[in-house]
Formats: sequence, C-alpha cells, structure tokens
Amino acid sequence: MTPFRNRAFSAVMLCVAGAYLLLVFWGTWSLDLSALYYAARFYGLGLHGEIYQASTDFFGHIPSPALTAMLKEQGIREAVVPYLYPPIWAYLASSLALHLSPYAFFNAFLVIQTALVFAAIPLAYRLAHPSQFPIWAWTAISCFLIVSTFPVLFAVDLNQLQITVAFLIILAFERARAGAHVSAGVALGLAAAIKVVPILFILVLAAERKWKAAWISGATSAGIAVLSLLLAGIDLHIALLDQIARLNAKLVIGDVNLGLSGLLTQLTQTGGALNEEAVMAQRFVVTDAVQWTRAVAYLVFLICLVPLFLTTRHLPDPLWPRLFGVSLLIALCGPLGWFHYLLVPLILLPGIVTVAHRYMAAVIILATFVVFSFALFDFVVIDRGLALSMGLVGTIWLVAVFVALLISSVLLSRMSVQSIPRGSSPA
Repeated sequence: MTPFRNRAFSAVMLCVAGAYLLLVFWGTWSLDLSALYYAARFYGLGLHGEIYQASTDFFGHIPSPALTAMLKEQGIREAVVPYLYPPIWAYLASSLALHLSPYAFFNAFLVIQTALVFAAIPLAYRLAHPSQFPIWAWTAISCFLIVSTFPVLFAVDLNQLQITVAFLIILAFERARAGAHVSAGVALGLAAAIKVVPILFILVLAAERKWKAAWISGATSAGIAVLSLLLAGIDLHIALLDQIARLNAKLVIGDVNLGLSGLLTQLTQTGGALNEEAVMAQRFVVTDAVQWTRAVAYLVFLICLVPLFLTTRHLPDPLWPRLFGVSLLIALCGPLGWFHYLLVPLILLPGIVTVAHRYMAAVIILATFVVFSFALFDFVVIDRGLALSMGLVGTIWLVAVFVALLISSVLLSRMSVQSIPRGSSPA
C-alpha cells in the first residue's frame, strides 16, 4: 500500500468510527459535563455561591434549591454532579451556557471531544513510531478498541473532560518527541490546569531529560492558576479547595472504579463484596475514604517508577514504555480510579509492539479488548449484577499489563546492552 493510500485508508477509518460514536451518543444526557454546564450558567448569572455545591456523600445528586429550580424551569429531570474544576473554566464557558440548552451544550462538546479522541490516534502513532507497523494497522486496532471498550464508551457517554486531557497529554509527548518543547510544555500544562493529576507526567519529561518542556508545563499550569485567581477571585478558589477536601473524604467502590485504593478498601472493609441493595440501585457504593489505602497506593506508584525508569534506560527509544507505564500507574494508584482514566493507555496500547514480540503484543491487545470490552461489562455487571467484578478484574488486569510491560522492557534492555560493542556508551 502506498503512503498516500495508507494515510487515506486510516483517515476513512477515523471518520467512520467518529461518526459511529456521534450517532450513538448524540442528544444523550452528559452526566459529568452537566457539572461544567451548570457551574458556567451559575457563573454567568452571578450566582457564584451555587457553583461548588455537593451532596453529603459528594457523589449523589446536588441538593441545591437554586439548581432544582433551574432544572424545573428547563424541563430537565436528569441528575447533575458536583463541579470540581478551577473557576476559570466556568468563567470561560459561561456565555455558552447562558445561550445554549444543556443538550445543545453537550452535543457541541461531543463533537469536539469525539474529534479529539480520534485525533489522538495518529499522534500516538507518531509518538511510538513503530518500525514495520503501518499506520492503517495501528488505526484499525485503535478504532476497534475505542468503539468497543467500556472505559472509552464510558468517558464518551459522560462527555468527560478526561477526553480533552488525554488528547493534550498525548499531544504533549508527540510534540516533545518532535523537539517542539514549548508546545509540548504548554499542552501538558493546560492538561494539568484542567485536572491536576497530569502534572505527574512531568516525571516522564524529566526521565527523558526534556527539561525545557518540563518547566514550561509547570509554568503554564501556574500561569493559568494565577489567571483564574485574577478572573474569578479568591473566594471561588477557597470554595474549590473545600470541594476537593470533601471529595477526598469519600471513596467510590464498584464496577466503574479500578483503583488500588478502592480494591484494598473492598477487601478489608467490605469483605470483597457489595451489598445487594447497592448493586440493584446503582452498582456502586460511596464510603468514607480509608487513608492508609491511599497511602499504600501512592507508595506503590513511587516504588514502581523505579523499575520502570531503570529497566527502560538502555532502550534505544524509552519514551513510549515510560509514558505507557506511568499512565497505567496513574490509573491504578490515583485517588479515584475511574475507568475513564484508562483513555491514555488504551490509545497508546498498539505501541506495545515496540517493546514486545509481535505475538506477545497481539496477546496483550486481544486480552485488553476481552477484559475491558463493553460486551463483557454488559454481561457481567448489567445482566449478572456482579457490580464488584469489573473493578476487581480491571485492577488485576492493570497490574498484569504493567508487569508484562516491565518484563518486556527488562528483556529488551538486556538485549540492547548486549548488542552494544564494548567501550561504547548505550544509546
């Protein structure tokens, strides 16, 4: 296949898969994006005290009289979740929220974020630049994973801003590879300004000695924080910190959470099972956070960074395995562990061919599809009511993939060292 036909075929697959997602989710209620819409609407109306509201257990419906009245006025009977982003985003979206209905707002974001999901695929290919692996094959695998795996469909259904964040993270490292350190730093800094956790990817930049991109990303996120303070004032930022404290006091246990902290809490506090009432009602329960489980998860994150970076240091091109490994660790060890945190590793997944034998890579990709497929989720969770199963299986699978990645990196690292003539330095 000629390079032109290769790219054209890939573009057609991206467009078809994107159109499919738009068709499936067009006009649906975007639960997570409802937080931004109503926060922006309250900001535009000057009702700043209503922006950072949350229920007692944080994850329930917001018991706000002002919100209830607004929903009734709009004829909306759907739930709205708490707003957890810096005030600057409510400020910037306020004009849209005042002039658009919720569904028009959601559809606009659905178009943008669907485009970003599929735009991330060629970026990930350039980032991994696998030899002897055509872009049409990479695109085919990626499109199939995106339209069939629960973590991605979950994110699109919610219209989760994690989609935009995932795109920015992949863009940042594609730009860093290309030597465009300023744009790389700006992209990662913007991702961190939306959600704080992406700032951890600076560790990958540091390991790659891309210092300029690292400090620009930190400066960008800090600059946006200052701009947010100037535009929205300090009171809303104090309210944001209080909102984060309320969030950190709670933990979700169920099929949509695969974090290590949640797994440890399941095994030590609930005996590894959810009560039948919770399963039938909403497939998850909200409990008080057990801080030692989070401390263990953070410690695991730090401990696993060492072998990840050490075993990849002699690889001819360690960027992909380091980025993939850190993205898996963040999904596994983060404080919330939502399924949609798997967006980055799923988009990067075909790059496993760069560190593993093609047969092993095929097994990992196929097993990932099986474990995280929507079909399995539908059968295990919805049809069988086993709400805990996907969380347990997902966590165990994340550990397995990470271990497989480390083993592959160790083997390739040794092969790389052995192939270097004596007296020369490793690449």
